[in-house]
Amino acid sequence: MRESLRDAVGLVLPTWCVVCGTENRSVCGACRETIVYRENRRSIPVVDRAGAVRELWVCSAVAYEGNVRRILLAVKEGRSDASGALAPLLRRVLGDELARLYRSGASAGRVIRVVPMPSTARSERLRGFRPVELLVRSGSLCVFGFLEGAWRQDASRRVRLKRWLRVRRRRRKNQVGLSRTERQRNVDETLVASYQCATNFIVIVDDVITTGSSLRESYRALSEKGGIVLGAVTLAHTPRHPV
Repeated sequence: MRESLRDAVGLVLPTWCVVCGTENRSVCGACRETIVYRENRRSIPVVDRAGAVRELWVCSAVAYEGNVRRILLAVKEGRSDASGALAPLLRRVLGDELARLYRSGASAGRVIRVVPMPSTARSERLRGFRPVELLVRSGSLCVFGFLEGAWRQDASRRVRLKRWLRVRRRRRKNQVGLSRTERQRNVDETLVASYQCATNFIVIVDDVITTGSSLRESYRALSEKGGIVLGAVTLAHTPRHPV
C-alpha cells in the first residue's frame, strides 16, 4: 500500500534518490540499508562561566561519510524530502542521551531542554527550513521515563525544541575546508543566547561534529546567560583517521 502511494505521488511530483538517482524515491531502500547506527562518544574541552576548563561529552549516531554525507549535503541544499532517511538516527541518539542523563540524575529530576544549533537568517531564507530542527521534528521522539518502577519509553514526554540560540549578525565564512584554528576563530562570539535559558538544563543538538568549535561556541553563549549545558548530540561525527 505504501509503495503504491509513493508511486502515485511520484507521477504528480517526480523525485529521485539523492544518492543513486532511483526514480520516485527521496532515498531508495538499497541506499537506506547502507546506513548503520553506530553510537560514538567523545569529549571536547569547554570553558565555563568561572573560567574553568571542563569536558563536554558529545554523542553521535553515525560517521559522516559515504551515503550519510551525501544525503545530509542534499538536505542542506534543499532536498528536505530526504531528511526522513537520517531523522531516525538523530532521534535515536538524542533519545538515548536524554534517557542516560535522566537516569543519572544529572538534571535533578527537572526537564532537560533541547536547544538546536541555529542557521543563519540568509541560509534559512534560501532553504525555507532549519536542517537540524527538520531532522529532529521529522517524526515523534520519546525519551525514557520512570514508570511502574522501571525505566521505559514514555510517550507523554515529547521533546520540545527551544530556539535559545541565534547567529549574531556578522560576516562568517563557510566552515568547509577550514583548519581547526580557522574554524574556531570563525565561530568565536558568533552566537547569542536568550536569557530564557537561565537556570535550565540543556542538551545542544547539531548535525555534524568535526573539531567541536561550533559546539564550544554554543556552550559559551548558553553558559554566559546562565544555561546549564549537560551534553551535546549530533547526527554524525567526522571520523578520526590515524596519521
